[in-house]
Amino acid sequence: MDIAFNGDGGAFLGVVLTPEDAVCVVSAAEEYGGWIAEGINIYHMAGFFFKERDDWMMGYLMTTDEAIAGVSCLYGADPPPCSYDGTGCDISSYIDTLKDNADLAISGYGMGMTDAIPMVAGNIDEDGVIDEDGVHADAAAHGEEHSGYLVPYAEAVGGVAEALGVDSPILEKKEVAKKKSTEVAELLQKLRETVRNLKQK
Repeated sequence: MDIAFNGDGGAFLGVVLTPEDAVCVVSAAEEYGGWIAEGINIYHMAGFFFKERDDWMMGYLMTTDEAIAGVSCLYGADPPPCSYDGTGCDISSYIDTLKDNADLAISGYGMGMTDAIPMVAGNIDEDGVIDEDGVHADAAAHGEEHSGYLVPYAEAVGGVAEALGVDSPILEKKEVAKKKSTEVAELLQKLRETVRNLKQK
């Protein structure tokens, strides 16, 4: 997984996929009412279409405070009070470090998956070929433009924790983290198998 920060209090937690894999995952999920795992439904997610990149991103848009609290709870750690007491967590020192790395900079167009799915479907021909230029054009016309910084999940969690002066929940709760990591790995493996099976049909 990766986390995208917009530098203004927003975070997008999700997974980067090739267009082909994204379409396969969505197609498989739609056979089960949108569910890809317990508590994870694609219709509750958002899609992001990068400018000048061939891949897309699917995940959850939230505030950085919500992301901090959510990640902490994922590993069984107590969320920092700033994430829920209304004061807000100041991670500006971490965001400033991202601004110095041009390789992390991203921009593109986002929208809810309920809008993204039919938009993409309208750019797939009868042979299943995706018109990626058409998708990008439609995303630019109908999506909401965003820019920010895309960071690998563990690196982002560690950087935010350091900015807040707390221990990373990933390091603090190793056993829980190991269990969650195993669950995520199993889920990703199931997704890969689904994608592979669909491609073989």
